[in-house]
Amino acid sequence: MSKKRVDPRLKTLIENGVKLGERTFIMIVGSKGVEQVMNIYYMYTKAANVAKDSVLWCYKKDLAFSSNQKKRLKHKMHNKGEAENAFELFLSTTEIKYVYYKESHKVLGNTFGMLVLQDFEAMTPNILCRTVETVRGGGLVVVLLTGMTSIKQLYNLNMDIHNRYRGEDTKEITSRFNERFVLSLSDNKNSIVVSDELDVVPVFEHTLRIDPVEKKVEIKEELENLRCAYEEVQYLNEIVKITTTADQAKCVVSLFDSLKEKTLNTTISITAGRGRGKSAALGLTIACSVALGYSNIFVTAPSPENVKTVFEFAVKGLEIFGMKEHLDFDVVQTTKSEYGKAVVRVNIHQNHRQTIQYILPNDTAQLSQAELLVIDEAAAIPLPLVKGLLGNYNVMLSTTTNGYEGTGRSLSLKLIKELREGISKYSNGRLFKECTLTEPIRYSSNDQVEKWLNKLLCLDASNTLMHITSTPSPDECELYYVNRDTLFSYNRDAEKFLQQLQGLFVTSHYKNTPNDMQLLADAPNHMIFILTGPVQNGEELPDILAAVQLSLEGGIARKRVSESWFRGKKETGDLIPWTLTQQFLDDEFAGLMGARVVRICTHPDVTNMGYGSKILQMLELYFTGCIVSLGEMEEESKADNDQKQMETDEVEVRKELEPLLINPGNRKAEMLDYLGVAFGYTPQLSKFWTCSGYQPTYLRLTANDITGEHSCIMVKQLSKNMGNWEEQYTQDFKKRFSLLLGFEFKSMNAVDAFKLVQCKNKDSSVSLNFDQRAIKRLEYYSKNLIDYHIVLDLLPCIAQAVSNGLDIQLTITQQIIFVGMGLQFKSVDEIGSELKLASAQVMALFNKAIRKVVTFLEEKKEGTNAKQSMEEEVKATEEIKENDDISEEKEEEKQSEIDPSIIRQRKLKLKELGIDDPDMFKINNTTHEIKEIDTLKGRIPTTLSIQRKEKVDKLQVKYPQKPKSGKPKKHFKKMAKK
Repeated sequence: MSKKRVDPRLKTLIENGVKLGERTFIMIVGSKGVEQVMNIYYMYTKAANVAKDSVLWCYKKDLAFSSNQKKRLKHKMHNKGEAENAFELFLSTTEIKYVYYKESHKVLGNTFGMLVLQDFEAMTPNILCRTVETVRGGGLVVVLLTGMTSIKQLYNLNMDIHNRYRGEDTKEITSRFNERFVLSLSDNKNSIVVSDELDVVPVFEHTLRIDPVEKKVEIKEELENLRCAYEEVQYLNEIVKITTTADQAKCVVSLFDSLKEKTLNTTISITAGRGRGKSAALGLTIACSVALGYSNIFVTAPSPENVKTVFEFAVKGLEIFGMKEHLDFDVVQTTKSEYGKAVVRVNIHQNHRQTIQYILPNDTAQLSQAELLVIDEAAAIPLPLVKGLLGNYNVMLSTTTNGYEGTGRSLSLKLIKELREGISKYSNGRLFKECTLTEPIRYSSNDQVEKWLNKLLCLDASNTLMHITSTPSPDECELYYVNRDTLFSYNRDAEKFLQQLQGLFVTSHYKNTPNDMQLLADAPNHMIFILTGPVQNGEELPDILAAVQLSLEGGIARKRVSESWFRGKKETGDLIPWTLTQQFLDDEFAGLMGARVVRICTHPDVTNMGYGSKILQMLELYFTGCIVSLGEMEEESKADNDQKQMETDEVEVRKELEPLLINPGNRKAEMLDYLGVAFGYTPQLSKFWTCSGYQPTYLRLTANDITGEHSCIMVKQLSKNMGNWEEQYTQDFKKRFSLLLGFEFKSMNAVDAFKLVQCKNKDSSVSLNFDQRAIKRLEYYSKNLIDYHIVLDLLPCIAQAVSNGLDIQLTITQQIIFVGMGLQFKSVDEIGSELKLASAQVMALFNKAIRKVVTFLEEKKEGTNAKQSMEEEVKATEEIKENDDISEEKEEEKQSEIDPSIIRQRKLKLKELGIDDPDMFKINNTTHEIKEIDTLKGRIPTTLSIQRKEKVDKLQVKYPQKPKSGKPKKHFKKMAKK
């Protein structure tokens, strides 16, 4: 193989990085880039004047070669006697650690001289952060772009993480993040792009000419002053000498002072960015604690590999104090192959038995005899586990504030805040101290790679957040849609706006990772809206008062829902539709269109001023079509722009950009059926969303592993396309949640549980049914004749009825007591501590509530008795009517049985009297008059007047003619009287 001269610019750049203590970022384009890693490594070791250095090689799934090179090399030489291949020799003689991207968290706390990243499509911002920050100053970061011929092909590269962004009706995904990634390298003066033959590709202006620099010699005056100040202090005089920066020295001194008191109730927090020497400071402090007489010292981290630096400097500190390995102490390594040869225990036996031992974060049982606990990389440990590790011993914990381990902000904003304010149940009576390290140790303070990474992923955006210049009334504020193509174009003004926007999101939320940046840039269904004050034409970018990141969801076909249920497969994307469809088994809901609030934030200078609620109100108006569209903007296809740019090899910001902020009136709104939000449940967040009109529909049974919170979904219905489903879902959720309070949600605060099950409106249909024995027990307890344990079994029924809207007037505190004791099965003491009341006060309120329940049951009983009496009276009246009808029928039957000759004789007599129709004297067969008289009871008159069937105006009777002479006979007088 013929040798080729390497471009001197590459060699000069590597040498400059070593001289300045800064890292170098190299991208190799081409299919043979793997073989050039060896040559670049040799250039680095020569410039650093070291024989060899450690290498971290990260990949997706498959290496382009076998990682077991030593065994392979010996096998080939033994069987074939072939000469050693240069690349195989490099692999076999170099200390290389191979790590899958999915296991990159295992390298936290380690330091390497060179990093190799292959399979660019599988890389994420989280992985980039974790791995790049393990490289020491002067080291190399090498990115392999295998199969590419131009760096601009990254613009259209489909990343593996894009599969998570695809929904039911996903548009084409645009790699905005990759474009900004490439453009940002133009500001990284220590970056370079080379071909797979190590020829420099002139895509960046700063690589056209690279001149050598002089070696930088730093004078650490402050550190020298500290060393002189503690020269007479025992233990510290030796420890401070091996510290690298003044920040690290001050931190060790502060930790030493806290341990010297031996109060066993101190918590010390060390917060810093990557590479500031936190782990080394902890290791040196552990050595000091051994010298101070601490016997049981425990160290914990996500993995034993993460505490490599801690044990390394702990052993170094013991040696400084004059101890010798195998004579005064022994070092024990793990036997598990997956942890390599990580140190897990140090046994000291110089004066008395002392132990420094590693434990897993969930192995809290071993801490019963602990005197000191050291938590390294606490940001990578789930928050509930960190809280569980705090106890009656001194605790030192370190965390990374940038937050790319996943919970950095979670720890710094939640746990440390609780410890600082003394409100945590673990912080009662404890002292709390904080240390902050800002000066880097692994690399120079002017490291270009660190500055580039911080700017690319906005890792320090919260520190550069600008203050608000004015606070207009919420009614005067304006809503704007943010154009993401322009936002991630790397335009100068767009970059300023992005830094401010991301700073707001990071400050307002404690669950932030660098992956959020790629989600914001590339997810096709995501949208950004901001709220600003009145904007004048030609004015600079306005202050961001509030911002919302939305994700469009829904529109899922019924067929797909049925197939998902049949397969039992959990679908990704469309969080709210899939979750609620599964909860309520309603496949129609999945077809509705909605938007989920991914993140919402308000500028910290103007919190609690109504801007957050205002932006939600304006979004509702926008998505319901109340903001009239004045015309749609003509948007040029980004694919066309990309095609134009791909025609040239120059890497530059696009010149033709659309407006960054678009008035909603100039954009056609998506017509939505609902707005929703999913968040980790807290009382404060629940109150905010409830005040904005959102209703709870889902609360996850299991708590989040990272934050310890239960995921909650709240929705607000915007249209009636499927009826009033919001109210139905909410009522169903409350009933199911109230029945689960005694199980998974038993640990929830009773006040919070009551707010979720509270029924605002009384429901008269809700009943409370007890037998006479149960009512008697409640009555006796209300009169303080028996103990409350006698009626304890009746509480679940009462509490369930109250939560469902039982029509009984109880105070809020009494309802909370019923929920806590009846649904969560908590003791009186537990309820008292949550309500901050004495147990006697709780029992007094409980007794008053039972009295109201007894009164309710008695009134219900009286009402039932009155109703029964009325029903009996109506029944008796109906029986009278039936009897009358029967008597009439019998009379008719009786008349039908009379001899016809008698009937004819009667008719003849009536005819003689002038009466043709005998039915004219028949009374009506109605009962309303009888009922009216019956209600008079004792006031019934002695005579009864009943209406005839027909009204007879005048009764005319034909008298027989009188005799012509003489007085009438007697029978004529009698007939006239009649």
